[in-house]
Formats: sequence, structure tokens, C-alpha cells
Amino acid sequence: GTYQFFARGDTGAQAQASRLIVDDQGMHFSEDAKNLARIAPQTLSVPWPADREHSPHRLLQRFKLARDAAWRKVGVAAPEALWQMPWDAKPPAPSDVGTWLANVLKVLGVRAPPGIKYTGHSLRGGGASAALAIGVSLPAICRWGIWRALDSVMRYLDPLVPVTREALVFFAHLVRRTAADVQ
Repeated sequence: GTYQFFARGDTGAQAQASRLIVDDQGMHFSEDAKNLARIAPQTLSVPWPADREHSPHRLLQRFKLARDAAWRKVGVAAPEALWQMPWDAKPPAPSDVGTWLANVLKVLGVRAPPGIKYTGHSLRGGGASAALAIGVSLPAICRWGIWRALDSVMRYLDPLVPVTREALVFFAHLVRRTAADVQ
């Protein structure tokens, strides 16, 4: 769920379970006004992709079911911190995202190219660059990633990122349709 919202803090380590929902219509994130100075909060929705079984939506559903089962097993109500599990001493912090990413990349055997270091912010740049590659507008990337201005998102963008199938899975809903598309 977090990558679809450009790894924002409020969908990443600080995500709240009650604000990231999957239902028959898609995945929905209810923004919190206190985190969005000068931006009117709303519910951002991502419709289900054609392949529901292999979608980020289904992955989030499965995670939430496993998370709830883990908390029930220890006899404690699940906390609001979405990514906190019973064996965690405290809710995740933003710095934990970089650790999670490093662990996943290590398991997958992925190394950063020479001179590059992957961090939690690499997810923000990767998502924004992937969205740009498939034709998502800069204003849409800024709004969904809560970058307040175009110049603030520019340092995250790599215009050489190619179009990928994965980018379409995560960000196709943000590609602006033409009038001909809706007729």
C-alpha cells in the first residue's frame, strides 16, 4: 500500500490501520488534515487492477488478515500502527523503512549500482520516477506524494526510468484520461 502513495510517511512507517482500507471498490487512504498543511485532505482511492489476485490490494488484504491473527493469538487488540506486529517493542519509526528495504534487497540478492545507496527515500523517488515514466502528470505525482511544489519533487525524479509492467500496476490509475477515453 505504501508504494502506491509514493512511500509517504503517513502510508509508510507511520500508517494507521483504520486509514488504509481495501474493499470491493479498491484501496483507499483517508488523509489526515494535521499532516497536510495547505492541502485539503481527502480519501485517495486506487481501483482494483484487472489482475486482482496479484495486486498490491490483495497483498495488503493478506497482510492485514495475518496481522490481525497474530495480535489475536497473543490476546491483545491490534494497535492503530498498521505495520506494528506483536513481537515489535514499539511502533515502527520512519527510519525503519530504510532497514526494511535493505533487508528485502539482501534477501533478493539485489545490490545498488556503484555510487548509489538505497534508502527509504529511494522508494519515494522510485515510485515518482515510475509514475512519470508511464505518463502520470507532475501535479498528480506531487498531490499523491504530498510534495508541495514541483521543484520539491524534481530531485526525486529520474527521467530515464523506463516504462515497466509494475509501474502500470501501481500507478496506471493516475494517468490522465483523454476525452476520447471516456466517451
